[in-house]
Amino acid sequence: MDVTQIEVLVDGLDHPEGVAYDHLRGVLYAGGEDGQVYAVDVENGSFAEIARTPGFVLGLAVDGAGRIVVCDSVDGAIGIAFTEEAGPVTSCYRPDRIYYLDPDGALEIIAEDPEGTLLAAPTNVAFVGAGRRTLVSANLGRWHLTRLETDVTGVVPHAPATWAVDAPAGSGNAVWSAG
Repeated sequence: MDVTQIEVLVDGLDHPEGVAYDHLRGVLYAGGEDGQVYAVDVENGSFAEIARTPGFVLGLAVDGAGRIVVCDSVDGAIGIAFTEEAGPVTSCYRPDRIYYLDPDGALEIIAEDPEGTLLAAPTNVAFVGAGRRTLVSANLGRWHLTRLETDVTGVVPHAPATWAVDAPAGSGNAVWSAG
């Protein structure tokens, strides 16, 4: 790809970090340094601040029902994984916790390490395994991955039948097929 094919979609956001697309509404969301949550119209490049959190927005995700989940620097939440039960699981960098927010809005600590040795600044989470009830967390503080069996089930990830690198077959560049 030539750099001339890249264009600015929207300008004037406050240090944007994290993006997530809501396929139900056709809206792109982005976060800002002062806690802003922006809704961006990808057709015309306009944006509006629709919410504000107390800290720097580090990551965003949209669940299957169109709800926005925001991770900010005050809460320490960084990584998000969605569950079939319709609630997100988030990793919290400090105080070394992993939370589950149930569909009714109740927040539950599903893993905690007050000493930060096993859960050591967890940054991202993902459900793995055939039953998708095993949660893996990346831990920046100890540079390791941890594993935890949970009572919730991760959503079935969407993946197209074939993924490929922007390279013609036989060029020597990697091509990977999921199917």
